Amino acid sequence: MSQFAVTHIDAKRVRRRLLIGAPTRNMALDFAERLYGLAWYMGAVRVKGTAQ
Repeated sequence: MSQFAVTHIDAKRVRRRLLIGAPTRNMALDFAERLYGLAWYMGAVRVKGTAQ
């Protein structure tokens, strides 16, 4: 399982950054959106040094 650094920004421009363990980038984005709601902007980057 990989780890992704996810940035979630909502319509009120509240920025949240978190580290999520997920098999794929899309699953990490889906988890963040379920946790915080619809995003105005979301990005995810795999963190180096984790299993692939």
